[in-house]
Amino acid sequence: MSRRIALLLSWVLALAGVSLGQEPLRVESVRAAWKERESKVRTARFQWKQIVFTVKGASDDGKEFLMQRNGGKDPGTNPPEDFSYSSDCTLSIDGDRLAFEFTRRERNLSQKKHADTRTEYKFDGKTQLSLNHAGFTDWPVALIRTMARGAELTWDTGPVLRNLRGTSEKLRTEDLDEYSTSGAILAAKDGRGWELLSKGGPGRDERRLWIDPGRGFVVSRYTIGPAKSPIRQIDVKYKPDGTVGWVPSEWKIVEASRKDGRIR
Repeated sequence: MSRRIALLLSWVLALAGVSLGQEPLRVESVRAAWKERESKVRTARFQWKQIVFTVKGASDDGKEFLMQRNGGKDPGTNPPEDFSYSSDCTLSIDGDRLAFEFTRRERNLSQKKHADTRTEYKFDGKTQLSLNHAGFTDWPVALIRTMARGAELTWDTGPVLRNLRGTSEKLRTEDLDEYSTSGAILAAKDGRGWELLSKGGPGRDERRLWIDPGRGFVVSRYTIGPAKSPIRQIDVKYKPDGTVGWVPSEWKIVEASRKDGRIR
């Protein structure tokens, strides 16, 4: 083989995301890295401002449920126009205990206007409190449930929990036993993602974790649904951290309609 052909072959392999001597991603390696990072952090507190943008008709997929809430009446297009709002979020972790506070904006169908509600989730390792302050309703509404896990939060907390509680039986958002290496690679500006795939089944969508081995096996992208048209996609950016190596600094969540793939 000539030197020119050898160089060309190396270049092609590099474009394909394969480097000589590099081992394929293994689920066991991901689990070990996540477990080590988790062991270094007992307590953590994250605060961020979240911008929520919702398109016109985003909730129309669930019109039957909305009609039940509206006394059987057709609520019409919901929401009737695009809207956005900002929410100050605070997430605190202490071992298997967790507290998350944020603002949600929902449309009050009877009053035909949007209402902001401050919401709190608290999990103590055994029970979870969900508290909606007055806003959507005229009074606070609380629900306390016994739960084996405290991961029934909004999707907004996923990037932090995957980073710092990825293997915790109480707080993990995924079960790595359900995933296997697919061999697919995602090229990105700030790293490279190797795909872990959890195949779908009856009542369950496919899920994909894009892992970056170069940054402590963090999750750079998470998707639910078909590869070409996911119904939810979360892209995460990271910053260096002296304790755990890398922590989430920014993330973007995009949701799409199951019926027609329209961005919601």
